[in-house]
Amino acid sequence: MESLGARLKQRRLDLGLTQIRLGKLVGVSGVTISLWESGDVRPKNIHRLAEALRTSVTWLEEGVGDPDTIGDVTDVQAAVRVLKGKASIALLPILQTGQEVREWLASGVSADQAEASGLTATHLEVSDRAFAYVMNDEAMKGCLEPSDIVVLDPAATPRPGDVVGMMSKSGEFLVRLYQLRSMSNPDDFALAPANPAYPGAGADMLDGNAAVMVERRSFRR
Repeated sequence: MESLGARLKQRRLDLGLTQIRLGKLVGVSGVTISLWESGDVRPKNIHRLAEALRTSVTWLEEGVGDPDTIGDVTDVQAAVRVLKGKASIALLPILQTGQEVREWLASGVSADQAEASGLTATHLEVSDRAFAYVMNDEAMKGCLEPSDIVVLDPAATPRPGDVVGMMSKSGEFLVRLYQLRSMSNPDDFALAPANPAYPGAGADMLDGNAAVMVERRSFRR
């Protein structure tokens, strides 16, 4: 396959994705995916496109290497930590809903769910419970925008001012600023939004441990 568009289309078909579904993963319309595949328009957010197709930017742009370098995972749990040469790369599921986060934290996301949302890679040293989450509201506007991806690690210890993600007792996954109400009592804390139009949450409204943001990826269209 000589062109980027041809490789994009073939990879999408190999993964069983429609243009509309791939567009949702990347944050564009199905029409835009069609234009990219035809070669009429060159993708601007190539890194996010490669993540959604579970392949490398190098293969997508140049056709060099194995398109399955980061993809075609059947056992996500076994693939969370892999070695590529001497660099340790963590493969993380990209989660988009509170239910997906709850299931991942409880027992590991299923292969079907991972295929639905995709995988992403990080060179950071993270635990096996780390995951990527797609922001879907404006609670952290000015710090994080909708469609930004944050890498969160439940094994990291939160500090005042950190951005953390935490399940609410109502089943919503909240990404907020971590605030201690009492320096002598680590259990007395609250999550505060950067956007005052959104509510905060006290410890009594939350369920489980905080997952600390260790990486942020912003995509501007």
